[in-house]
Amino acid sequence: MEARTVSISVARNRELIITVFDAKQTPTRVNLRKNMAFTCSSGTAAIAWAHGSLDPLAVYYESQTITLHRAVDGSLVVGQRYTGRGYVFLVPFSDSSSSWARFQRVGE
Repeated sequence: MEARTVSISVARNRELIITVFDAKQTPTRVNLRKNMAFTCSSGTAAIAWAHGSLDPLAVYYESQTITLHRAVDGSLVVGQRYTGRGYVFLVPFSDSSSSWARFQRVGE
């Protein structure tokens, strides 16, 4: 999905909600849940989560971190980092990727 707009809000139950809209304005929502870690430092917010599986055919662990910070011009910079590793049929694998995007401020 190619993100065009990002909205960040806090629900009544104090849950952080990040909504990403694509070019067709279709929303994808991420809610900060109990199994996610949320940290703030030096003007950057980071949301991280991880999970894994112990299966007779595959053992894996994957983690993802999303960072949010405001640029000097007021735009939102979003970074994403993914890491995964494990074994499938006793064959080891490892994967990682990172990306970032900048979103201009639309309105107050």
